[in-house]
Amino acid sequence: MRDDISSCMQEILFHQSQKISLLNDMLCIERKISALLKALDDIENLIESENEIINKINLCDFNISRVNDELKKRGLYLNSKMLQENSKEPFLLNYFSNIKKIKSLLEELSRIKESNILAMEQIACNYKNDADDLDKIDKIKKLISKDLQFF
Repeated sequence: MRDDISSCMQEILFHQSQKISLLNDMLCIERKISALLKALDDIENLIESENEIINKINLCDFNISRVNDELKKRGLYLNSKMLQENSKEPFLLNYFSNIKKIKSLLEELSRIKESNILAMEQIACNYKNDADDLDKIDKIKKLISKDLQFF
């Protein structure tokens, strides 16, 4: 493999590895959120951490795209089927392996996040019902206190 292409591939692999690490961090946070939802603990700090990771992932994606554009200018299209099926180069094998890892992590994150969102929606609904019940109790207390003043 040419030195310039090899250098680009090393850079892409570096950014992919960073992204995989960040996705694993995010997965840990989602699992913590899931556990905390069961205990109804405060999850705001975890969500903030997740937002920071998302920003870092976006930067990884930007860098990967930038290097992919450089490779396209040099005539190498990493997403071509022929390259995917016929490559024996370690860089390319790692590249495609990383893509599979990233896809798998994103699928698991999506599944857990969806479950967490449903749990949060249920908790919010329960809180709304509790608030409505407390409002009704408050109205009854006011009516009773007015009735007692009458006597």
